[in-house]
Amino acid sequence: MENIKCIYVDWSAPRILKGLSVKPKKEWEIAILIRSVYYSKNINGFSPVLYCDKITEKYYQCLGIIDIFDEVFPILPIEEKEYNTSIFWAAGKFEAIKHCDSPFILMDLDLEIRKKIDLSDCEVFCSHEERIDENCCLFYPDPNLIDKRNYFRNIGVEFENRAINTSLLYFKDIELAKEYANISIDYMKTVKTPDENLEINSYILLAEQRFLSEFRRIKGISPKKLISGYYVPSKSVIGQMEPPFEESNVSEVSKYFLHIWGYKILLDSDPFLEMDLYRRLIIDSPDEIKDLIENSVELNYSLVQ
Repeated sequence: MENIKCIYVDWSAPRILKGLSVKPKKEWEIAILIRSVYYSKNINGFSPVLYCDKITEKYYQCLGIIDIFDEVFPILPIEEKEYNTSIFWAAGKFEAIKHCDSPFILMDLDLEIRKKIDLSDCEVFCSHEERIDENCCLFYPDPNLIDKRNYFRNIGVEFENRAINTSLLYFKDIELAKEYANISIDYMKTVKTPDENLEINSYILLAEQRFLSEFRRIKGISPKKLISGYYVPSKSVIGQMEPPFEESNVSEVSKYFLHIWGYKILLDSDPFLEMDLYRRLIIDSPDEIKDLIENSVELNYSLVQ
């Protein structure tokens, strides 16, 4: 199987275009990123690649972690695009997909896999699927409320009650991945201002996760999932350790899979929990990267003082 790139995307534009400063990483964020890249390379044999902007590239250089990536593409723009990055804050993934011309898997910055995964027998691989019910109105409201110009309906997309979590995403067919990215970007261009009565994250979730489920269904593809069953957003409590899954192997997968996910909301509100997570990550890290993590955290301290 051809060497697969593991794409990480870190983009400061969504904050900058809101008038906010670039937010330094927390200790645990640095630790899990370094761990994730290490495991991607040494366990799964992926080639870690960073897509970012110039500001983020310089920040990674200052932390001494730019060299953990085999390639770095600082191509993500800081200036305004044809879509609103403050609404579509994860759109850097689509830009990376459009640019990458070799097999890849997307991986979130707060996710790590410590076990070999098999991508040889699937068209699409993801972390898990989500089941949307009538109580999912916070993150998955009626698509007609978010797509007021009927972009998706006009191209024949009828949304069902499923979404695909994109924290981990692989396409066997690169051109299919690019088609997905381009359609999502075209939708984002139709949204100029969000409805203040809706959760802002519901817009990117429609473009990124709910549409992906319909896209693979239209293409006749059944995704291979790391976690079986379905995650049910309406049953979740923000900040809880284990999100609710139905008919799932999540307990088994959790032995080698870590995704901080919504737990970061609770971390942000409790410095003790943040430090406890960082210490546990350090203790559990391979010896080869412990010094790098600790040195990067120290450099980060000097940058924010």
